Amino acid sequence: MNVLNSSGEPTPVPEYMSVLPFEGSFLLTEWKIWFHANWTLSIYFSLVYILAIFSIQMGMKNVEAFSLRRPLILWNLFLAIFSILGTVRSAPELIYTFQTQQSPWYTSTCTR
Repeated sequence: MNVLNSSGEPTPVPEYMSVLPFEGSFLLTEWKIWFHANWTLSIYFSLVYILAIFSIQMGMKNVEAFSLRRPLILWNLFLAIFSILGTVRSAPELIYTFQTQQSPWYTSTCTR
């Protein structure tokens, strides 16, 4: 299977990788450019998140506790499944990189 490069041309995928259908049309180079140009957004989102957490925490001080046992069980189940799928998806690339590259940490984090 092939993936599309920044000019929309198919690029072969290494044989150790399986490409899911939605990944075949993913324009990696364009997204890398966008994230490089907009990396500061992550700082703004983090600040908004921190403010929201502390604001909600202050607002909930005098409110009776909710019974969240079932939602938390479902949330943890979702996180476990998501983690397993993430590991299954990324492990072949990481194993291949560690077996074939001279500096696998650099290759796996800085060049992909």
